[in-house]
Amino acid sequence: MALYDSMAFENRWVEYKQPHYELASKILRAYAGQKLDNSKVRKAILKLQKAGFDILPFGGNGDETFLDEEKDREHATKAS
Repeated sequence: MALYDSMAFENRWVEYKQPHYELASKILRAYAGQKLDNSKVRKAILKLQKAGFDILPFGGNGDETFLDEEKDREHATKAS
C-alpha cells in the first residue's frame, strides 16, 4: 500500500526512474513468500523510503511516528 500511495499520489509514478523500480522490485521479492509481521512490514516500508519513494505522500496523519519508532529500534539493536 505504501508503494502504491507513493506512485499514485499526483501521478508521481512518472517521476520515478528505472533504478527506483528495480529497488522496489528487489525489496518486494525479498519479502514475498514470507510470513509478514508488523516489524517486517515496517522494515520493507523503510527500505522503500530509503530507495527514494515518498511513502507518506498524503501528509501521514501521525503515520510517520511508526517510522521514527522503527529507526529507534534499529539504533538500539545496533548499539547492543
